[in-house]
Amino acid sequence: MDNQRVILRSALCFKNLFDCFTAESIGSKAFYNTAITEINIPASVQLIESEAFANTSALSTVSFDTNGTVILSIGAYAFANSGVTSATLPAALYTIGDYAFYNTKNLVTVEFAATGSQLVSIGNFAFAFSGVQNITIPEGVKTIGNQAFFCSGLVSATIGEGVESIGDYAFAGSEDLTSVSFPASLRKLGASVFYYRVSSSEIYKCAKLASATFATGSLLEYLPAATFAETALVTFEVPETVKTMGNAEYSLNGSVKTPGVF
Repeated sequence: MDNQRVILRSALCFKNLFDCFTAESIGSKAFYNTAITEINIPASVQLIESEAFANTSALSTVSFDTNGTVILSIGAYAFANSGVTSATLPAALYTIGDYAFYNTKNLVTVEFAATGSQLVSIGNFAFAFSGVQNITIPEGVKTIGNQAFFCSGLVSATIGEGVESIGDYAFAGSEDLTSVSFPASLRKLGASVFYYRVSSSEIYKCAKLASATFATGSLLEYLPAATFAETALVTFEVPETVKTMGNAEYSLNGSVKTPGVF
């Protein structure tokens, strides 16, 4: 077997390879810190456990067999610090764990299934410090975790209908982010989703963010403090449903604002 190019076959159980995974799961640290360059994951796999492909700097290609309907979960740190350049994720993907693609600086493209996506959650720091440039969160996702795209390479983000909660500092530090659109389903924005101030000398912001829109019929009732602090927004229409704003003095570019059109 070529130890750099791995193709898993759903009908077989590779007990001779690290003795840690079957065709239904890929075990924790199964390929941790190895020299593999590509891997094909069959539709039968239901779980990619924690750190399964972590620290695989040579790993550039990961493909998923999309013919099956088995629900798949990607565990914590599964591909953290890997060399993956793109990921086309199957419709059967159900959850993306915390730090799953953390610090994958070569990861430029992430694509979710255009139809039939089963994804419901994206974990904390899931794509933090990744190179992902454009993301379209599929309809049906309910939660996006804290700092999920912290200091990522994002340029634009489209968040599909169904998302109800976005965690603290979710996009903070994504310096090239220029536009984001929120669905009507969004009910909760975490603290400072585009801004994270550690100290006066350490601030993570989205200075190029010039467009932020909420879909008609928005359910959002509270706009947290510093949500759009130090962005490039010039005008911004607050959804009519917003009843309160946290410390309006810092809600947008350090100027006092009131609900309505900024």
